[in-house]
Amino acid sequence: MEWITEQEINNMLDFGKLNEIAIKLQEAIVDIIHNSGIYYRIFYRVKTAKSLQEKLNRGGYGLASGEKCIQDLIGLRIVLYYGDDLSIGQKIMQNTFLMIGGWEKTENKEDQFAASKINGVFCIPEEFMANYRIPEGILPIEPVFEVQFRTMFFEGWHEIEHDMRYKTHFADDTFWKGSPELSRILNCIVANLELCDWSMIGLFDQLSEYHYKEKNWEMMLKSKFRLRMSDQHLSGELKEFFDQEPEAAEQIYRCTRSQLIKSLLGTEHGEITYDLIVRILNEKYVHNEVIAEICEMQDYAAKAKAFKPQHLRRLESSDVFYFDVTLRHKEGVPLENELAAAAGIVQGWAKEKLSDIFDDISGEPENYKRQTLGYQLATGYHKRLLYYEMEMYHLDMEHPGTLWQMQVLIQRVRLSDDYLTLWIHSICRHPQNMSAAAVFSKPLFLNELSARIGLEDVEPLRTSPILVENEETYEKLLHLIISGQRRLPVVVLAASEGGEENGAGKRQLRRKKGDFFGILHAGKLAHIIGLYAHVYLLDREYSEKFGKAVGKEPEESFGSVSIYDCASGLGPSNFFTEQQILKSRFDYNKYVYYEGDVYERAFRHKLVEMIKRKILEKRS
Repeated sequence: MEWITEQEINNMLDFGKLNEIAIKLQEAIVDIIHNSGIYYRIFYRVKTAKSLQEKLNRGGYGLASGEKCIQDLIGLRIVLYYGDDLSIGQKIMQNTFLMIGGWEKTENKEDQFAASKINGVFCIPEEFMANYRIPEGILPIEPVFEVQFRTMFFEGWHEIEHDMRYKTHFADDTFWKGSPELSRILNCIVANLELCDWSMIGLFDQLSEYHYKEKNWEMMLKSKFRLRMSDQHLSGELKEFFDQEPEAAEQIYRCTRSQLIKSLLGTEHGEITYDLIVRILNEKYVHNEVIAEICEMQDYAAKAKAFKPQHLRRLESSDVFYFDVTLRHKEGVPLENELAAAAGIVQGWAKEKLSDIFDDISGEPENYKRQTLGYQLATGYHKRLLYYEMEMYHLDMEHPGTLWQMQVLIQRVRLSDDYLTLWIHSICRHPQNMSAAAVFSKPLFLNELSARIGLEDVEPLRTSPILVENEETYEKLLHLIISGQRRLPVVVLAASEGGEENGAGKRQLRRKKGDFFGILHAGKLAHIIGLYAHVYLLDREYSEKFGKAVGKEPEESFGSVSIYDCASGLGPSNFFTEQQILKSRFDYNKYVYYEGDVYERAFRHKLVEMIKRKILEKRS
């Protein structure tokens, strides 16, 4: 019987909060392990509702006496590069967190081999659960997390085993039935992996002994202790002393790796250098007075360096969206009603975005102003004067030190106008040299304004291409291009002279529901940029006619894409021939294994980025 459904688990658990707790646990572990200098990788995961449902319904889990509770809702895997770091990792976890029970380890007999694993369960610290509690009394889940230690060689093996055995619906004896020799080879592979772990340590031990005998002090320290170190060289004073007194170098060499790591964990330090290793081992175990004096002089010299304070700098401003069009006016509808509808859409968007910050925002347009640290919302509404404005500031939760500002204005500019204008300006204010947050960002309410009211820039803006296959539409296109009233770019896609090559070597025109001519998918392009650019699609007859009008030969016109900036006349601002489009490639081609026209995706991507830049450049 099904104990619980996936939807019920989704309703009971806040997976967003659980991910926050998992990230805090990972960061806490990283702070300590990184201080030790050992090589490692760490990963976390939170079980999905589906995975929890499957595990609970297998049986044995419940809230009654004798039933089990899930202990791996949050799991962390720590992959170590060397086998002798496993014991160090266990000690770090045991000393840092409250452990439940003991370590679960692979126990191998003399004639058996199995992939080594070390798993432990620990309580989630109270401070990490200040804002969220796992509902223990409702679900059989304990507020604990599981840690798995693996070595690098066994990590890949565990992934394969988990997928090919644990996650498969085949029984193990059925999966390997009739293939005893393959099962035996599998065991040999595991044995070789264990041999690799031991061999790697032995190899570096021998290498460190060689460098010690050859007086290669830096390489001796590197191969002996196998830690994540900086490139800073061993100081000349220490090198000279070790050359003169090799017995002192031998005392450092005879210290164990575990002694050094234990000392590093108990010391506040920056990056690990050769000098730091020598200083710490001397202080803890060697106690050589000359080494101590050299290290003391180095510390004094380091402290004597002039302090350079960090100066605060102004935030840079980057335009991320700029828009200036008119709202479509419907005959017989008062402008006051159109203003109320448009302002309501913007106001509703602002309320949804900032409702957790300001709980008294109305969903209807009004005069309103509130601010708190990092956030501000101000709106003004004058129905009789046909005027609505909104200004919003808010912090960026993903990019520290970044502030977003948006201004929206809906108004009748002149008393004689029988329409309303819409003006939007979005700005990203970010630290200098930080361009990651400063990107093109179209507000979501624009889609709703387009769907419910309509946007115009001489001609209506559409999220589907406008097909030119008659004289009326063709004349409208020409008028739009040369119009001095136009504020947005026009993109014109000409039909290809043919299409894909067939058996006769000819190219056939491709067309799908009026939105796919030639080599570029006009429908997808218009869906992306149709609210801030005009997209026109010419059939074959008008592709040739339009080409002549703008001074292009037929072989250039067919399959071409041309862009017309504002007040550009009939001379295109940018013109791409079919051959140029066919040669388009991604800088990073993540679609290389997909079926379909990769060049089409690449060119469409570049075209979209070009239009976005034109929108922002128009503002600047």
